[in-house]
Amino acid sequence: MTKSYIFFIDTRNHMWHYAMMRVVSSLVVIPRRSDFQVKWRIMKISFFTYLSILSLLFVISATPHANANIPSGYLKNGQFHPVMLVSGVASNGTVSVPSYKGNDGAWHDTVPFFQICGLDSAGDPQACPQVNVDNFLQTASLNSPSGVAGLDATGTLTQPIATSALTVSSQFRLAPMRTHKWLSTLSNSAQVGGYSVARGNNSLLATYSGGQVTDWASPPEQMRFGGSQEYDSVPINEHCFPYSWGNMGTCAQFMMGSQNVQGQAAGIGPSSAAQIPNYDNFDAAGIVQQAGGATPYFTATAATATNVMPVPSDGLDHTPSFTATGATFANPLPADASAWIVAHPQVRLMTNEIGCVKCAISTYVGTMQTAQTNSAGLVTGITVDGWRVFGSGDSDSNQVPGQTTTDGSTPTLDTTWTKFGAPALMFGVYTKAFNHYTLCSAPGPSPTAAPGDINYPTGNRNQQLRDCEAWEADLWNYDPTGQSIIHGQTVVFTKQSGAAEQPAAGSYNYYSAGPNLVGYQASGEYFTQPFSSQSYRVNGYGGPTYNAGDTQVMADWTMCDRAGYECDGGWPRHTVRPTIWNTRNVAADTNGKTGEDPTGSWAHITTNIGVQVDGNSSQGTAPAMDGTVQEHIELNPKSNGTGIGLCNYGQTDTTCGLILDGTGVVHATKSSQTPAAKVSRADGLHASSRMSVRGSGTSAATIPITPSGAAEDGSNYIGPLSNAGGALGVMISGDLACVDGYDAAHWRLKGIWMAYAGSSQVVLPADGGNNGNAKTQKPDDSTSSTSSAWVLTYGRDLAHNNVTLSVTLPSQASGAPAVNCTGNVTYSAMDR
Repeated sequence: MTKSYIFFIDTRNHMWHYAMMRVVSSLVVIPRRSDFQVKWRIMKISFFTYLSILSLLFVISATPHANANIPSGYLKNGQFHPVMLVSGVASNGTVSVPSYKGNDGAWHDTVPFFQICGLDSAGDPQACPQVNVDNFLQTASLNSPSGVAGLDATGTLTQPIATSALTVSSQFRLAPMRTHKWLSTLSNSAQVGGYSVARGNNSLLATYSGGQVTDWASPPEQMRFGGSQEYDSVPINEHCFPYSWGNMGTCAQFMMGSQNVQGQAAGIGPSSAAQIPNYDNFDAAGIVQQAGGATPYFTATAATATNVMPVPSDGLDHTPSFTATGATFANPLPADASAWIVAHPQVRLMTNEIGCVKCAISTYVGTMQTAQTNSAGLVTGITVDGWRVFGSGDSDSNQVPGQTTTDGSTPTLDTTWTKFGAPALMFGVYTKAFNHYTLCSAPGPSPTAAPGDINYPTGNRNQQLRDCEAWEADLWNYDPTGQSIIHGQTVVFTKQSGAAEQPAAGSYNYYSAGPNLVGYQASGEYFTQPFSSQSYRVNGYGGPTYNAGDTQVMADWTMCDRAGYECDGGWPRHTVRPTIWNTRNVAADTNGKTGEDPTGSWAHITTNIGVQVDGNSSQGTAPAMDGTVQEHIELNPKSNGTGIGLCNYGQTDTTCGLILDGTGVVHATKSSQTPAAKVSRADGLHASSRMSVRGSGTSAATIPITPSGAAEDGSNYIGPLSNAGGALGVMISGDLACVDGYDAAHWRLKGIWMAYAGSSQVVLPADGGNNGNAKTQKPDDSTSSTSSAWVLTYGRDLAHNNVTLSVTLPSQASGAPAVNCTGNVTYSAMDR
C-alpha cells in the first residue's frame, strides 16, 4: 500500500494543520485500484476524523481559566466558540509561556506560534521586527487621553503637553530659531539656529571661517532668556500678589550667596504677633535683592588643616603645591569636587599665601584655565594664566604663592580672613559684591560704524539712542487727602550685633564720581527740600511770606556742643546751628493787601549769615528761625541798603556794632561798653585799603606822598575826614622807603608811623602845632655818607577835609639828584 497525504488549508497556522492531516492520513490505506465511491468514502472518513481531533484540541486549549481579563471564548451567530491561548516562540526555540492553569486545576499547554511579516526573494518567510508587546503603542493612543503626544517627521511634537509636573535634565531648550547669515561680517559668518530659552552653557552660537562661537562665558546652571542671536528677544513679564511674609511677600528675589531658599529668605515681615509691635507696616516688595559673602565651594588643603568648610568627602590630604602657572595636589580631589571643578572652567581661585603685606587684599589670587584629571576623572592639578595680588601693581609672570612677594616681605600664611594653618587653595570665591550693577552706554551718532564680529554683526550702525537713564523711579501720588507717605530710594546702614563701632574708611551710602557736569541735581516745588540730614538741611526755593519781619531759612548746619554719643543722651547739651536766612523788611502787596512794597522786591530783603543756638534741627523738617540768634552778619540791612552790618547778640539793623554803608564808608555805632567819650552815630570810622604811594624831590624839599598815578601837586590826599571841626584820631601805617640819589643812602620806615587822638593825647612827637605830627627817622644804610635825619609828617588839610602825608629831606648839595620814595600805606581815621 502506498501512503497519501491530505492537506487542509487554514490561513491561521499552515504547519499546525499540516501536521494534523499527516497523522490522520497515516491511519488510512487507499487501494491502488479502487473505484471512485470507495475513494470518496475514505476521504470523508479522513476529513471528519480530522475535524473531530481538531475540535478536541480546541476544547482542550480553551479550557476555562481564572483571569477575568482574558476571555475563554466568544459568541458568533448565537454559538459559543472557544479562544485558543497561544504564546510566541523565542529565537532559542523555547515557548515564552508554555502552559497555564485552568479552572479545572490542571495545567494546559498553550499553542506555540511564530509570526512572519514577509518573504524574501526566494520565498522564505521573514521574521517581524522585535517588538516589546507590553510597551507597544498603538496609533489610537497618540495625542489621545491616556496616550502620548505624537511627533512629526522632524521630531517636533504635534500636540502640546499639559502636565501638573515637569522634570527635565540639566539641559533645557525652548523656542528654536533659524540660522541667520550676516553678509556684512568677515567670511559671511552665520549665527546658528539656537534657542531663545535655554538652561545650560556651551551652546553653539555661531560659525565662521576661524571656527565656532559657543556660550563659554556662562555657567552650566544658567537659565538664559534671549540672546542666542542678535535680535533674539524674550521679554519677561512678572505679575504676582504678595500675601504674607518672607518669600510670600515678594514677586521676585535675587539672592547672592551659597545658602538655600530658606537660608536667604526675603526679609519681609512681620511674621508673628510678637513682631508686630516693632514694625510699622505689613511690608511687600516687588523685587528683593540680597548680596553677601559665600563659603568657597571647595578648599584644597592639608588633612590636618583647621576651620575647613565644607569638609572634603574623602578625608585625604589635598595640600597644594604652587607653580607660576598653577598647582598640583598631594592627592586627587574628591569625586564630587572634581566633577564641579571640571564643569566650571574659569572658576576664581584664592590662596591663603600672603604676597603683599601693604595691600588691602594681601593674598595671591588667580583664575583657573584648565583642570587636569586622572583616569577616574579626579582632579590632580589646575593651570592658571598667572598668580597676582590685587592692587600690588606687580604683573611679573613668575610669581609663585608661598615663594615670592610683591613688596619684599617674607612669604607667610593669612590668619585674618582664614585660619587653616596650612597652605590652601579655595575654589569659587568673590571679594566684592554688587547688589545691583547698572551699566548705561551712550554710543552717539554712528551712521558709518564698522560691522562688528560674529557676536555683534550690526556694530551699532545707525543706532538712535539719545538719552540713557541708569535708573529712574516715578513716584505717583493719587491720594487727595495727603495722608499717603511716598519714598524714593532709602539706604539704611545698620550696625549689627557684634560689629565694629564704624565700618572701614571709604564706606559710604552715596557716591558720585566721574567728570560729569553735575554730581547731584535736585528739583521740585517751592516747598521741596533738596537735602535734609541731622547735620545739614537745605530749604526749598520759596522766599519769606509777605509780612514785614517774616523769615525763611535757606540752609542750616547743626553740631552738638558735646562729643560722641553724648549728643544723643548727655545733659546738659545744646546745638550750635550756623544758619543762612532771609528777612522781609517791608510788607508786600499781595492778595489785595496793601503794603509798603508792591512787588516784594529783593531790595527790601536782608540776607543774614549767623548762628542760632538750639531749636528744632530734626532731619525731614524744614529749617526755621526757631532758635536763639547769636552773632550774625546782615547783608542789605533795612536801614542801610546794599550795606553790611556786623552784629552781636541782640543787635540788628541800626544797633549793629559795625556798619559798612552803601558808599563804602565804615561806621561804628554807640556801645554801652565804650569809655565815657562815646562814639556817636554822627561820627564815623573811615579806612582805606592798602594803597601804593610815591613821591620825589630834591635837596631840603618836602615831598608830598600821594597815591601812585596821582599828580604831585598837593591836591591828592591819603584819606578823608568826616568832621573837620572836631577832634581827630588817626593811624597811618605802611612800608615807605626813600633813596638818596646823591650818595645812594637809604631811608626806610616800616610799621605804625603815627597815632593821634585829639589835642589831649599825642602819641608821636608833634611838629609844634595842631596841624599834625611828625616822626624823625635816621638812614638805615650804615654806608650812607650823611647823618642828617629825614622827617615823615602827617597833617590835616581843613580846607579840603583831608589828611596829608609828606617827607622832609635833609639838606643836600645844590644840584644833587632827586630823592625817590615808594611804598604802601594803610590809613584809618575817626572823628569824635
